[in-house]
Formats: sequence, structure tokens, C-alpha cells
Amino acid sequence: MCFNGSRSTVAGGGLGIKRAFPLRGSSRRAFKSMLTTKDILERLKRLREEKDLRQEHMARYLGIDRTTYVRKERGSIPITTDEWIKLAEAMEKDPSYFFRCSMSADKDPSIEDREALLLKLYRALTPEERDDFVCGIHLMLKGIRRKTVRETVERLRRI
Repeated sequence: MCFNGSRSTVAGGGLGIKRAFPLRGSSRRAFKSMLTTKDILERLKRLREEKDLRQEHMARYLGIDRTTYVRKERGSIPITTDEWIKLAEAMEKDPSYFFRCSMSADKDPSIEDREALLLKLYRALTPEERDDFVCGIHLMLKGIRRKTVRETVERLRRI
């Protein structure tokens, strides 16, 4: 459970519980850094779009109707724990990815976010641009002596 402002929220459906005491000083700063339901659901949607997954695909994976999935992604219907686990599995992430209360998560992309962006970029390129992209990577990494890097670059060039 994460809190925001004067209401507590739970991913997939807010409880709307009012706080009985005001926050002061460092407690207020810590409180502002926590995720809201909106933040969590935006993270879910952004990751789904980065992975080029359609709402229909996600709904099928969960065994629900597409319109029900849309309502879940918007926060109208709560997402169950089992559904969060299935969503994380479908997107090849740990379920905790959606709930991390990190201020820098949106400002400085993690390694996984960078990988997803590179994959999205690669998929957006034409076949000729993809060849140029791979050649550019080969030239940039040519001096690296680690066996796994060299082998991977060579495999990329052969495809």
C-alpha cells in the first residue's frame, strides 16, 4: 500500500481513507515520494506500450474481456494480486517493478527501461536502417575483448 496526500491508495482501486493527522517536516517529504494508484497504472500502461503489447493480448492472458482489462488499466476496477503476477509475467518483469517507490525511476531509466527503449527503436527501423544500426554497434564495441560481447556482436552481424 502506498500513500499520497491525505488519502491512502492501493494499486488498482483506491480505498479513499482520510488521514487523521497532518504531516510535518521530513514525514511530509517521504510521504510525497510514494506512488499513487495513478502512478502504478501509468507504469503498467507505459510498459505494455513499450513492449508493443495490445490490450487484447493482455486481456486474453488474464482470461478476461478486453473492456474489462481497459477498465482495470484505467483504475476503474481493482487488479487482483494474481492478475499483477500474470501481468508481470507477460511483460517479463518482477511484480515489484510496478510498485517500487523510487523518485528517480521516471527521471533516470533503469537498465531494463533502456533495453526496452533500444528494442522499441530497433523495431521502428527499416531493414536497411537495422543493418546500419548493427554495423554501428559492431564498430563501437570492436575494441572490447570480452568473449560474450564479441560473440554476440558477431552473431548479430550474421543475422
